[in-house]
Amino acid sequence: MMKITNRFFSVGMLGALLSGISVNSHAAIDWVFSSGCVSGCGSAFNGNVREYSSAGNSVFASAWSNTGSSSVLQTQKLHEYSGSGLGVQNRGESTSSPNHSTDNSGYIDSVLFDFDGKAVTLEQVRIGWKYEDADITLLAYTGVGAPNLAGGYSYSSLASNGWTHVGDYTNLSTGSNKDVSSVYTSSYWLISAFNPQVSSANISSGNDYFKIKSISGSMPEPPGSVPEPGSLLLLGLTLPLLAWSRRRARA
Repeated sequence: MMKITNRFFSVGMLGALLSGISVNSHAAIDWVFSSGCVSGCGSAFNGNVREYSSAGNSVFASAWSNTGSSSVLQTQKLHEYSGSGLGVQNRGESTSSPNHSTDNSGYIDSVLFDFDGKAVTLEQVRIGWKYEDADITLLAYTGVGAPNLAGGYSYSSLASNGWTHVGDYTNLSTGSNKDVSSVYTSSYWLISAFNPQVSSANISSGNDYFKIKSISGSMPEPPGSVPEPGSLLLLGLTLPLLAWSRRRARA
């Protein structure tokens, strides 16, 4: 009876250790938007798309706001400000401070992050500059296919066109990560200044101005990917343990 118990104990240990390997199947990645643009880096026209890369994974950032007729979403100018991050310049809006930032004064600015078809769980947002307040609204695209924000949509119609309101996060501090604790995984994320057209939260609006310096998230590793060195070492230790337990069971 003791031999059987030891055998199952060892197999149980192996299962626990192998399950520990699977925990590392998501890799955390930081994308920084401060002097890190690798393509599409101009910002002289509405609709520019900036590409940033981290650990070989690209994200494409573009600016949007409800400047169209009947508050329809339109592309805007996305600027990168060295040291502080991404800001949105509305159509007809000057580059003077604070309106050169992502804000909700008059129109509501958003930055769309497109991860090129790769699934990402967004976990943190960091701003590099703010004026007055910095409250954000976060949405994830959970629909079918790819979203088309230029399809004549307003913010209020996004929920019926595949977008999910993940949450609102208040009082972001310059230089500090804000946990967004998302349970959603998506290839498309939309960060805006607090947006009462999407959220019913009782948060003051019209005084949020900020620049997005970085975002952090995790990406599931593709099937068949090479295990990390630590995982290989752990597997090498557990296989002899299993062989030993089987020999004891047969003794």
